[in-house]
Amino acid sequence: MRIPHWPALVCGLVLAATFAQIVVAAPPGAVPRGRVALAEAIDDSDEEDEDEPAARGYDPTQRVQQLGVAAQGGVPAVAPAPEGGFVPEGAFAPGMAPPQAWPETSPFSQHRIQETYNSGGLWQYETDDNFERKGYFSAEYLYGFGLKPGNHYIGSAQYHALDFFVGAPNVFPQQTTNLFGNFNHNGVLLRTGFENPDESGVGVSAFWLFENRLDNGRVMPHAIAGRLETLTPLASVVLDNGDGTAINAPFDTRFYQQFNQEIWGSDADLMFSPFFERNTFKLRMLMGAKYLRIHEDFYVRFDDSGLGYVVDVPTDTIQLSTITNIGFPNGIMIMSASTTSQLVGPHIGVRYDLGGNKFKLWGQTRFALAANMERMKTYGMNTVQTFQLSNLNPPVTNEKSNTHISPILDTSINGDFPGFALIPYVNQWSVFKNATMRVGFNFVWVGGVARPANIIDYRVRGPLINAGAHTWFEYSAVNFAVNWNF
Repeated sequence: MRIPHWPALVCGLVLAATFAQIVVAAPPGAVPRGRVALAEAIDDSDEEDEDEPAARGYDPTQRVQQLGVAAQGGVPAVAPAPEGGFVPEGAFAPGMAPPQAWPETSPFSQHRIQETYNSGGLWQYETDDNFERKGYFSAEYLYGFGLKPGNHYIGSAQYHALDFFVGAPNVFPQQTTNLFGNFNHNGVLLRTGFENPDESGVGVSAFWLFENRLDNGRVMPHAIAGRLETLTPLASVVLDNGDGTAINAPFDTRFYQQFNQEIWGSDADLMFSPFFERNTFKLRMLMGAKYLRIHEDFYVRFDDSGLGYVVDVPTDTIQLSTITNIGFPNGIMIMSASTTSQLVGPHIGVRYDLGGNKFKLWGQTRFALAANMERMKTYGMNTVQTFQLSNLNPPVTNEKSNTHISPILDTSINGDFPGFALIPYVNQWSVFKNATMRVGFNFVWVGGVARPANIIDYRVRGPLINAGAHTWFEYSAVNFAVNWNF
């Protein structure tokens, strides 16, 4: 007969799985408790064991011992049964429920959060009984850096090879925006929010990098009224006629350019409980919404004396003896452009925390796809050949708006530490009792942004808008903060 082996294998696995496991059980009520005699085939003793009374089975009632009154100096004894076998009322306690083989969870020693994990080969057990939310508020000073205007021709890029004196680009030279570096901004940032006991939470923040200006007023020479010797072949601008030709308009008195920049925005974040956690490190997913506003202005002005003279090309100077009044008035040409990008959309990211209560490094990296609502505007006055400034044309303004999708990358790193506790006298102020210092850095990159030096199309009789000239934008900021926990 073939004997199957699978019962032995299954039973062996069951026994192995239950080995050394604690089991709660109760014996059947009908099984007597007490000593059980072995079979005669096993018992080799000739002595007969005295039978012990078997334990009584489960009794739904509980008998109450009636204690008699002890004699003086004696011990209590069980009172004899009453005469006639009558049992007085109350001799039996109420019935007891049968033992529960699988009792309910103990109401004692239960924590709101219990965690068991293995760290370096050692099992760790942590509990948390804090049922309250933890709030925070911070006020932060920002020192920001906005992206520079970049290198762009001030004039038609298509015809920038057209010099006023052919082969002498240094005389009445064309100008660019390459002079400027990044903008420096002062600003403020406010944050507030709360964290739940499971370390999920909600946070909102808003910042403002105040408007700042860059110009060439201190580095660009200009003529002084009444002093003809200060006139120079200073600058020129190439204007597109729109018919495949262009003009080069020269200026000898002043060339001035200016950029303005302002940035502000806000964020709303919903943080989830950590999906990865160690003793001093944790990662949390977050999602929310972002709003960002970028505003920039570009302004350029050319001044000309209207005088006639001879220019010495090799030395790039004006021969003073040849200066004459040819009947043209002093001329001023002005062109400007402005762009405003308002971006709003959802973002998703991760927050990382490293450290403990005394010192903590934390940061966020978020990616957003935002609707970029752009408004572009150009302005021009007297955008004609210098010799035609007597025929002044009225100011020309053009405006365009469009909406498209722009990606945004926002990342930051911060360090929180009890710095106020280390400053004498300040550490006694109650306002800083629950406050920590914070130092951090934030970087934001935005794609598909219109900037004023990119969109302006230099045309005779007024600049137009090149709405398709998009580029990227970035800004960063160092933050110094006071953070209160409550």
